[in-house]
This record gives sequence, C-alpha cells and structure tokens, in this order.
Amino acid sequence: MPEVNSEAFTGARRQSDNLAARNLYLQGRYHLNQRTEEGLLKAVEFFEKAIIEDTQFSLAHSGLADAYGLLAHYGVLGPADVWATAASSAASAVMLDGHSAEAHTSLAHVRATQDWNFSGAESLFLRAIQLSGHPD
Repeated sequence: MPEVNSEAFTGARRQSDNLAARNLYLQGRYHLNQRTEEGLLKAVEFFEKAIIEDTQFSLAHSGLADAYGLLAHYGVLGPADVWATAASSAASAVMLDGHSAEAHTSLAHVRATQDWNFSGAESLFLRAIQLSGHPD
C-alpha cells in the first residue's frame, strides 16, 4: 500500500486553535448543509461569530462565502447584496490558508458564478482537488 503524504492533507483542513471558533464553524456547516433559507441565514450567523472568535480562521471565511453564494443562488438575498461579501470572504480564506481545498473551492465558485471567469474557476477547482489529496 502506498504511503500517504500527510503534508498534502494538513493544510486541507487547518483548524483554529480557538475551540469556540471551531464549534461555531461546525454549527455553521451543519446549517449550511440544510440548504434551506432558515439554515443558510443561521449559517451566516455562525460563520460570522466564528470569524469574530478567530479572524484568521480560513474555514470560517470559506463557509461565509459559501453561505452568501447560496443565499444569492436561492434568491433569498439579491446578488448585489451578497456577492461582494462572498468574493471578499473567499479571497480572505485563500489568503489565510493557501493550502485549503475548501478555500479554493469557495473562490472557484465565486469566479464561475459571479465573474464568469470559467478558466480561472477551473484552475481553482483543480487546485482544490489537488489539495484534497484526490488523484488528478
């Protein structure tokens, strides 16, 4: 069996040292995964609280970008109201942790759906796949 390079995975889910921030992030992901208006709005609240607890927590920024993106896609909030925040949060996530597959996925989604930059999105999605440890 081939040896797994643990370095390929360590950055993919870099956690905060702040337990409160990690718990808030996990609650945010739970609500995000409900894919309902109420769940998405709660997810935003939890991700924002996680960022207050730890401003350097990349996954919380990524989650916030994902939640705002879905709120726009579902028509809960107008695109003009959320895309700037989604883009800013996704870019922050990548800047804070350049090895995060989640952060690259969030930014790729923004590039594809907001900027219509499909080649840029493809590059970011491919980088996310690479960072997650999946074979090319």
